Amino acid sequence: MELDLPPPGRGTVVEQSWQLLRLDPVLGATRGDLDALRDYMANSAETTLLSLAQWIAEAPPV
Repeated sequence: MELDLPPPGRGTVVEQSWQLLRLDPVLGATRGDLDALRDYMANSAETTLLSLAQWIAEAPPV
């Protein structure tokens, strides 16, 4: 398997969108609860992607 990675500095844009289809009580009881969950998930995804990018950048060349 061969990976074609862009040179350092070009990066990748990641976009996430949400569509509320129904309100599930386990996700929260109010719109504020849902907004807090959305923000938490967005921060979690960003942290994961930054860690992955750092891991890739520090990996020795193959």
